[in-house]
Amino acid sequence: PWDYGDWRYLYTDADARDAARTLRERGFFGGGFGHTHRRHALAFDTTETAPLALGDGWELPEDPSRTLVVDPGSIGQPRHTDGRSTYLRLEREGGQVRGKLVSVRYDVTAHVRALREAGLSAATSAKLCRYFEPSP
Repeated sequence: PWDYGDWRYLYTDADARDAARTLRERGFFGGGFGHTHRRHALAFDTTETAPLALGDGWELPEDPSRTLVVDPGSIGQPRHTDGRSTYLRLEREGGQVRGKLVSVRYDVTAHVRALREAGLSAATSAKLCRYFEPSP
């Protein structure tokens, strides 16, 4: 949401709060962001106190006192603790906003095997595979 060249990632609630403030100042109801591979859906009110965590599905009235900040997660390289790959479905209609973080199911074992067989460096392969394999 920031000026060209400011490519900050939204890793923390404070980052998301700053994004919400900028979106609100620019007249937007919300924004969808990515690249962190960590899904979240947050609603900030104008007091900018603790955000409301929206979970995997929500329906809210469009309200100028509320700003949404959403990261849909990732298909293929999720970075959240449950390892689910997700994408965002978002609808605006009749003054309502409906959002859903949709899980994508696939053969994780085959995915890890393909990563290991891809010819990546051992360090890169291990780093990618750890997102899909439980910790020992």
